[in-house]
Amino acid sequence: MIHALAPYKELIRAAFFAAFFLLGMRARRSPRATMAFIAYTIAVSLLVGLTQLEAWPFSNWALVHSLRQPTINRWDFVGIDANERAWVIDPRVLEPIAPEEFDTWMRMKFLRMTPSERDAVAADLIHRAEEGRQRFLTAGRPGTDPWLLGPLAAPRHFHRAPIWRSASDVPTVPFRRFRLRMTEWEIEQPERSTERVLYESR
Repeated sequence: MIHALAPYKELIRAAFFAAFFLLGMRARRSPRATMAFIAYTIAVSLLVGLTQLEAWPFSNWALVHSLRQPTINRWDFVGIDANERAWVIDPRVLEPIAPEEFDTWMRMKFLRMTPSERDAVAADLIHRAEEGRQRFLTAGRPGTDPWLLGPLAAPRHFHRAPIWRSASDVPTVPFRRFRLRMTEWEIEQPERSTERVLYESR
């Protein structure tokens, strides 16, 4: 039944919102209209919870209720310098792109791309990493966001701890190649971890 309604999913969501808006506007007119609004809100919330199909402003709260996997992984962007040494790239070099959003995009798209498309993304990442390296060595910051407000700039909603903290965290020679590395570990035993290279440019 749900699959049959898939082509009309956005229209159904729009209808749910339109009804919610109209009932909300009428809720002040009488106690009966208020009760209708409350009943509708409860009914649609239950429907969304049962079908697991999000219909804003009704949420299935998928972030907090699903069962977790026994393992977790992290994708690291690694730069290979001119001396063939590997350095983890600070995600702040991606600014003004939000690093967490770019990480999601990479996980969804990168490995499905053609080899030439992956090479183009890798070349851009190395270019950004090199610009960030130079910026870090001269100005103390790898990203571009805090250029105006400095430490008073608003933080990202999700962020990792800074990777580049001192000059010893970056190479003295330019980045040349890109490596995408996945580190995976068990949640209950984080010391048991494995690393795997998913991609490396030439």
